[in-house]
Amino acid sequence: MMPGNDAVSQETHELASTLARYFGVVDQPPIEHWPAERIADYQCDAVADQLAHVWKQSPFYRKKFDQAQVTPDDFRTLDDLRRFPFTTKDELRGDPWVLLSVPKEDVCLAHTSTGTTGGVWSYTLYSRDDMYVHDQVPSPRLLMPICSSDVVIDALPYEMSSAGQSFQRSLQGTASALVVPVGKGGFYSDPAKTSRIMADLQADILITTPPYAMLLAEMAGQLGISLSDDIRLRFMWLTGEGCSQAYRRRLEELWNCPGIVFYGSMECGSIGIECTEQAGGHISQGHVHVEIVDPQTGDPLPPGEVGEVVCTVLQRKASPLIRFRTQDLACIDLQPCRCGVIFPRLHIRGRIVDQLAGTGEENAAPPISPYMIEDVLFAQPAMGGNYQIYTDGNRLLIEAERRGANADGKSAKRHIEQILTERGLQAELCWVAHIPRTGGKTRRIRPIAEREEFMRQPSMLHPDRPETP
Repeated sequence: MMPGNDAVSQETHELASTLARYFGVVDQPPIEHWPAERIADYQCDAVADQLAHVWKQSPFYRKKFDQAQVTPDDFRTLDDLRRFPFTTKDELRGDPWVLLSVPKEDVCLAHTSTGTTGGVWSYTLYSRDDMYVHDQVPSPRLLMPICSSDVVIDALPYEMSSAGQSFQRSLQGTASALVVPVGKGGFYSDPAKTSRIMADLQADILITTPPYAMLLAEMAGQLGISLSDDIRLRFMWLTGEGCSQAYRRRLEELWNCPGIVFYGSMECGSIGIECTEQAGGHISQGHVHVEIVDPQTGDPLPPGEVGEVVCTVLQRKASPLIRFRTQDLACIDLQPCRCGVIFPRLHIRGRIVDQLAGTGEENAAPPISPYMIEDVLFAQPAMGGNYQIYTDGNRLLIEAERRGANADGKSAKRHIEQILTERGLQAELCWVAHIPRTGGKTRRIRPIAEREEFMRQPSMLHPDRPETP
């Protein structure tokens, strides 16, 4: 045994005892129905455990705490967490072991980020206990309505990403579901093959990103596979990328089932899960403690105000995260949900870097979420299946596909541009025949200078074949 393992074993015991104390109670209700006081007590104890763990085992956090002149003894209530320093994405890039807080030989899984935000990826590490105990024991059961008879199509990335594997582990471990790891656009997982597999196995659930759900629907249409008869989904989990309400409704129309949003990240895991009310993602309070802060000052914001999502992961030991700035914008809703789940809800507004400047004098108008543009586009019957936004800092160009050759493109163009203007955004809309579909993470906003290169990319959908009705 390497030096220090006795201390680590003691830390493991302390962390496990918190789980046992809160989740080992016989005949207790699911965590979604715990009283608010019990949830707060659990989160407070779990955060205290994590602070003590990183103080002893993480050189990265020990240095940060020393610089901020705080110790775990300064934490007594959840409000005290704001005294501790933030963790940023930039701090995690470059060194794969920067967060390592267990002996290296205890690490059995590593995932990397996409690198789309800053171009350099970061790593998330898991021990075996993290994968099968710390991640699964606090899982919400009511917000993950999967049963052992379900056939779940997991159309998320498996290579390097945490998305596909984490869903598979969770659904097999907590629900004993049949999970089909089809992946998302890899060499063996093209959308045509995935569409046929879904029909062959009579899939019940689809887990994928909104753009890939659109691509699969379009591909099924080209293959003559009916989404009403050959594939009859009970619901879709839409995750990995955000979408507007109108985009979601279009997907629901195509697939004839509800689309439920699951919000998470490679670094933090599960953060927010929608219920069937589709009224915001219930915060995964067994997994994370969430704060909303002013993106500029870092000051906490009250419920209802939009700010940056900051997460403290409650149970992961190999690569713990304290006050991680996600660079996502959201607001917290404390109003009771009609579903009966007590968790507060998050309403996501997109990534900070994707926000667009409104019209008017400089800094006069608040930034505008690209979801607003998407919502306006997909609310129009003439809108097809894909779009792209280009900007050079002054001009804003939206290219979009038209839905059907008979659609009134001119009237729809004028109407869309008028609505955007009324909402504070000057933009030019152009209809195009086809925009490439790719298996990677969708970038809705690109510099105009990248347009020609982007449009030359090979597409996973063949535009010369009949489109989805």
